[in-house]
Amino acid sequence: MDRSIVRIPLGTVDARMRAFIERQELMVVATFDESGERECWFRAGPPGFVRVLDVNRLAWAEYPDDPHCGHVTDYPEVSLALLHYQAAGVTLRIEGRAKIMSDALMRRAYRDLPDAIPGLPPEHWVTVYVEDVQVD
Repeated sequence: MDRSIVRIPLGTVDARMRAFIERQELMVVATFDESGERECWFRAGPPGFVRVLDVNRLAWAEYPDDPHCGHVTDYPEVSLALLHYQAAGVTLRIEGRAKIMSDALMRRAYRDLPDAIPGLPPEHWVTVYVEDVQVD
């Protein structure tokens, strides 16, 4: 089976990728920890929990007591992997720079932003400026 990587123009999320991202219920996030080592964890939610804000910006809601978000503040480089198990293991990999934003600030910037979990407003959001996208 050919597992070649398709390179997408730097920093862009096209309409097909947007639809793929907004259907996902699971995402793996990798950041650095205090010692400079990569640390990975997963995020899960209902389809659409990862929002595509525009062609080069994504966001997802975070709730209290998340120990990983502190890494983003100190080490904003992140890698995201969104997997599609039914489509022969298709993986969308996104590299970018993350920033933590308060829920109030996000809702001022994106007025139609729904709660990731209906009825439960997040504490803050992680936004990612997309620098590179790969499909494999």
